[in-house]
Amino acid sequence: MIRVLHILGSAHFGGIGRLVHDLVHVQKDNHDLQVGVLFCNAGGEFLDQFMQLGIPVFSLNLNSGYDLSPLK
Repeated sequence: MIRVLHILGSAHFGGIGRLVHDLVHVQKDNHDLQVGVLFCNAGGEFLDQFMQLGIPVFSLNLNSGYDLSPLK
């Protein structure tokens, strides 16, 4: 089994988010792959569409690229 974790900055609608969504939609049906998505910041209107794919969705909840809080 190969594990694939796609990493996106946020769940705001955009070209790369749509591309990853379509890619995950195809990959999740491949039984040789275990697919998930990691958002640096999960805010965005596209999050629900990723959740509906039935894959693990993770978020780092970072406020910015410089958010290095040890608690996170």
